[in-house]
Amino acid sequence: GKKRDKKKKKVQFAENVKETNGNGEEYRKEQRKKIMAEAAGARSAEVDRFCRNEMPPNRIALFNGILRDRVRFHRMESSY
Repeated sequence: GKKRDKKKKKVQFAENVKETNGNGEEYRKEQRKKIMAEAAGARSAEVDRFCRNEMPPNRIALFNGILRDRVRFHRMESSY
């Protein structure tokens, strides 16, 4: 194939992203909290939908296929 000249990519941060207090530990803690809260919220909503069987039919079919394949795979594995 043809070799392309690879230029070293430089990342330019926007002013509002640059860390002013040296290490971004505090910022990371805050972000982690936010992410955890969002994940927990999303997860509980997902579980609720799952428990009430409000799953789209294509998702159900997909899951059934995956589970069937998994069972088949385990049987083959344990038959040795």
